[in-house]
Amino acid sequence: MHFNSLATIVGLTSAVVVSAQLSAVHATTANYQIGSGTTSLNLDLELLEDLGLSFNSASDTVTPANGFSFGFDMLPPSSTVLGTDFTFSYDDATDTFTPLGGTIEHSGSLLFDVDTDKLTLFPTLEIGNFSIGFDGGYFIRDTFSTGLRLFDLVINTKPVVAGKDLQISDIDLLIAPDFAGLLTNYDPDLSEQLVGTVIGQASIDAQTVPEPGSVLAILTTASAALALNRQKRKVS
Repeated sequence: MHFNSLATIVGLTSAVVVSAQLSAVHATTANYQIGSGTTSLNLDLELLEDLGLSFNSASDTVTPANGFSFGFDMLPPSSTVLGTDFTFSYDDATDTFTPLGGTIEHSGSLLFDVDTDKLTLFPTLEIGNFSIGFDGGYFIRDTFSTGLRLFDLVINTKPVVAGKDLQISDIDLLIAPDFAGLLTNYDPDLSEQLVGTVIGQASIDAQTVPEPGSVLAILTTASAALALNRQKRKVS
């Protein structure tokens, strides 16, 4: 009986300590990694058609967020194939979101018919398997065919982190210099005029996990272990 009581006291004391540590972490900056989710896009298809690309079809897309036309599934982190490895820090006391590195990788593509009288390209162009990265500014790169940086992103509202969910809404897609070059047959004057044109909108809805090795991940694991030990003591 004495040893059972001692074990209970130690367990309760540890739980209190971990709970206090978790509360402290909750009010400070924590690091996260994106594990899954969907990026939704709207594109100005009329403008693209005027420039020489007529939308044909979409492949391997998923259900987009409300109000969007196309949804692209985020590839989970992987050690064997190219997967999402985007990490960020978030301070919930100040609502400060800071990208730390990596990219958000997707599956799915869009097929366009090419007006070869306007563009010096093959009759069809398929872009997709998009990669979202950050190099001082956010951007979307096509990794399906061209390898080009297609869109620069302008985020008009603060990213919101709620529990395991990350939402970044009200994102403008601007034509990036690489894509402008492709759409103007690399005419420097026309390309310069096209750069920065708003071509659509995007929304990011992701599920996150504490970054491996971060304080939050360690304390979350410790808290779960203590909860399991308490459950075992109740059973015995």
